[in-house]
Amino acid sequence: MRHILMHKNIPSLSFEIDSDGMTGKIDEVINESHAPIYVLKNRFLNPNNALRDWWKARAIPASRENLPETLSYLCVRNSQILMLKHYGLNLSDHYWIATEELLANGIRWEDINFFQNDFSSDIGDALFGNYSQSKNISFSFDSPDSSSDGELKKKWIINNGTRYLLKGGRKTFQQEPFNEVLISKICDELNISHVPYKLVKKRNNQFYSSCPCMVDENTELISAWELFNTATKTNSMSYFEQFAQGMKNCNFNFDEKAKQNLSVMFSLDYLVANTDRHFKNFGFIRDANTLEWKGMAPIYDTGNSMFYDDSLYNLKNPKLRTAEKIRAKPFNSNQKKQLTLIINNCGTPNVDFSLLKKKEMGKWFSKLLEQNPQNDFERSHILGNILDSRIDELQKFIHSLTQTPIKSFSNNSVISSISD
Repeated sequence: MRHILMHKNIPSLSFEIDSDGMTGKIDEVINESHAPIYVLKNRFLNPNNALRDWWKARAIPASRENLPETLSYLCVRNSQILMLKHYGLNLSDHYWIATEELLANGIRWEDINFFQNDFSSDIGDALFGNYSQSKNISFSFDSPDSSSDGELKKKWIINNGTRYLLKGGRKTFQQEPFNEVLISKICDELNISHVPYKLVKKRNNQFYSSCPCMVDENTELISAWELFNTATKTNSMSYFEQFAQGMKNCNFNFDEKAKQNLSVMFSLDYLVANTDRHFKNFGFIRDANTLEWKGMAPIYDTGNSMFYDDSLYNLKNPKLRTAEKIRAKPFNSNQKKQLTLIINNCGTPNVDFSLLKKKEMGKWFSKLLEQNPQNDFERSHILGNILDSRIDELQKFIHSLTQTPIKSFSNNSVISSISD
């Protein structure tokens, strides 16, 4: 059946969707400016494959906990079909899927979007493993939870008119929600732009992080992944150069403010040993009406930090926590090389991380972790001590980079051309 990809009330593309909920060949480009950047400006995939990739990435991944049981309970074949139950809408951007019949009948984005309209908790409850004994006619598919990416258990709720995302942790230590709260606290203390996270305790001693939606009916999140894929990488280019070229291709002004935001974000990642800052875990805020860039998005999604899945044995081995050993994304494989690259290209972060020692942040983190039933007293306090040591390490490392010449990992001419 022919479908139309809408951006708010503007048709952008028309294409077929098969019986498995997968997109087919693009029939027509109706409005190139309002089509997803990833689809029409992609330098690695043709538009048809890029659309298929983009659409599939909006769906719940196969690795999500409880997904097979939820799909079986809902009598839905796969997560792509589940998205179509309510037009493929989410709470990150303003894209949705319509048919010509729906548009002829006068359906509008204002009538169905989740920023301005209430939604059901039914799908979210099912994804959290809360199944009723039998489905009945009151069950609703009107939910942004059918278009939420990521592996961790999550769902959207509305509280006093505000949309909040609840997100859990992995079964081993379930530390990710506590990490989100820690890093939110660090950002508060250092006045770093971020999405605020709080800790929520549910029944059976399950803890989740809770954060408000970072965009609204007039703004949307565009991931760095979309811009990155608009640039072709040559053999002599680094991933950072490719990313910088992608921003230029999409008319994002990579000015001193943007550089400072990147420097602060990756310095923070070094501090908390964040191993998952991939291109979809940071991005840009865009005006959905004018398509003007508002700036970089606040820092979000930092759960895979502070050695969240390490055993007590590994935590006691300092050799496993050196900057060369800690994994990094997306510009290099370890934290030392990555932060060197970032500071070389974006400058020193204008943040005094030593303030965290005065605030006794390590002790604060230990107390926070003591609430976690999956984490014992010893592990909680070792992690608190590790945080304090990493504050010192970060300060020393930044100082060493700014006091001695830094070997360039990137062609500065690309950065200069964007800054001019």
